[in-house]
Amino acid sequence: YYAAFGNFDFDITDRLTATVGARFQRDEFDYRIQGGGDLGAAIAALVPGTNPVVPSFSGTESISNDEVTGKAALTYALSDDSNIYASYARGYKGPGMDAPANARSFNGSPLLEEYVDAYEIGFKSTLMDNRATFNATLFWQEFENLQQRAFDPEEAVLKAINAGDSRQRGLEIDAQFYATEYLTLTANVVYLDAEYTDFQNADCFSPRIEDVNCEYT
Repeated sequence: YYAAFGNFDFDITDRLTATVGARFQRDEFDYRIQGGGDLGAAIAALVPGTNPVVPSFSGTESISNDEVTGKAALTYALSDDSNIYASYARGYKGPGMDAPANARSFNGSPLLEEYVDAYEIGFKSTLMDNRATFNATLFWQEFENLQQRAFDPEEAVLKAINAGDSRQRGLEIDAQFYATEYLTLTANVVYLDAEYTDFQNADCFSPRIEDVNCEYT
């Protein structure tokens, strides 16, 4: 793994500043996995009266990715102590592999790369001769190939999976007040609205409330 990155600020006017950042990285992911076989005997020792047969499995693969991510933002100073801003950022998380020790099989497919497009509009300020701060942010994030952990009911283990696409949006507010030299008051409020916009082959569990046929796309 290696990366190169840079971040630059450019003053368009006395109050308006543009920020541009970029990152180039190369991921090299190699894995070799082997399991099963003796797992059946281990289960039998822990659970008397059982004699499960767990076939051996193995896999190996090498993956390399070149990715470019970055950020662009505009910041406008309302005063010396406050500003508003808008930003866009592209994020990336490399492939991975999750092989629980008690897994009974292996499909040989590593996790796909995760991407996120993040948008923000915000306000930042310091007040009362720097004794207080108040910040507010509206955000919108769209994830592709979201990497999550999910329960596999057939093998009774938690596995890492790609959970399709997800959208998250909301509002975050935080405030801080230095009341005395020894007392600081803080407050934080977050509203979050999140949903999966695409989750193919999602596991279904009972009770099935929203979709009695458990049909997901």
